[in-house]
Amino acid sequence: MMENSLKGKIYRYLNLFGLRKSFSIEELNSTYRTLAKLNHPDITGDRNDERMVLINEGYRVLKEAHHQGLGDLLGEHLEVRGEEDTFYQQYKKGFQILQRAFDDYYGEGEDKGFEGKLDLLRERLLNAKIEFSRLVTDMPYNQWVDDAIDKISSINKWIE
Repeated sequence: MMENSLKGKIYRYLNLFGLRKSFSIEELNSTYRTLAKLNHPDITGDRNDERMVLINEGYRVLKEAHHQGLGDLLGEHLEVRGEEDTFYQQYKKGFQILQRAFDDYYGEGEDKGFEGKLDLLRERLLNAKIEFSRLVTDMPYNQWVDDAIDKISSINKWIE
């Protein structure tokens, strides 16, 4: 039987990564790359690498849990927000803008002409920040607000 603390970690990392219980390894890898680009100390210049430690641990835990059968580990009684959740949709909207911005900036996305253009990256990150801000300012407190605030803080380092 899995420890409750591990269940809590898995649940928290699913929220942090913005994933549902039914995530694929491809979704996990893509989300991890985006979070790493947003928070890596070598890129952001932030000397505090606690976020990357948390992101790396989350990636490791979720990847291991996925291989062990995430649904079986968590059980059906543990609710993880799905696509029908308005709060999740708002969070996901901001995260998708963020993800596309970094993918295009680093030449991994659909818009190869965007590669290396920092001003365009900052503009698109500002759009992601606006979506995350809506979650914080326009909706009642929910499980996504803390993560949205964290994303806003990280985005601020890029657009300053």
